[in-house]
Amino acid sequence: MSYREVTPEVFPHVSALYTPEQYARMRHGTPYCYALGPGAQLQYVGVHHSFDPEDTIFALISGAVETRRPDVIFVEGVPTLHGPAGLEKMVRSLSYTNAIKQGGEAVYAIKEALRRNVSWASPEPADEELYQFLLQHYFSREEIFAWFVLSLVPQYLSSGEGMKFQAYAAPMVGQFKQTTGWKGFVYDVDKALEYVGRMLGFPVADVRLLAESYALVDPIPRPDRWEQQTLFNEISRTILEYRNQAMTQAVLNELAVGKRVLVVYDASLAVMQEPAYRAYFSA
Repeated sequence: MSYREVTPEVFPHVSALYTPEQYARMRHGTPYCYALGPGAQLQYVGVHHSFDPEDTIFALISGAVETRRPDVIFVEGVPTLHGPAGLEKMVRSLSYTNAIKQGGEAVYAIKEALRRNVSWASPEPADEELYQFLLQHYFSREEIFAWFVLSLVPQYLSSGEGMKFQAYAAPMVGQFKQTTGWKGFVYDVDKALEYVGRMLGFPVADVRLLAESYALVDPIPRPDRWEQQTLFNEISRTILEYRNQAMTQAVLNELAVGKRVLVVYDASLAVMQEPAYRAYFSA
């Protein structure tokens, strides 16, 4: 069954997802875990992202795999460059410690799945699909590219790289260009930063002026920044909602055919998706 397929039995429950605006007003702990359905058909382990082999979340994931014995494990954010078969070959070659260091909780969960001969999936929409969705929702190519360049700034500032931002961004911009393939569009980082400056009301002569750049692309409208939301926040929010719907639909599709499902996603997604699963099991 395709993860993009919408079935009458499952689709209505996706509308119960918390929106980013609703989530912004919530407080919750991490990890955020729950088991729902007959015989705990769905086990959800919502965690923080971690690459530390000593982190207790990895024992939590292993325990869920051992006790729940799922038919399929869902993970998020895995690299797809070489496809599922290439990824599995790489994961099998890693020790558990290196799996964590290289891929965090997602790759660790895949390694657990492979060790126990359990199916796994990462049902997030492809980048090409996301960008097309944004265009269909009236964001321009210039706006999307400026958002993409701005989203690279937080990791650049935290990396401590000595190179200029333009050089740092070049490989990712090249991948973005290959993914989008917009004929006649100029993929120029400096022009994108000029556009960012126009949207923010000040020239961006140096990306270090964007020290709070993550807040500018954060999809969650935090209460302390409710009045400072930008076009770039709105793009991130649109992506989050579309991604959340696709991921939840994939889980519901498996539940609908009787599969036992273990989900290992970020804790924020665990909270936002919970109402949809509760609605499904209470129907």
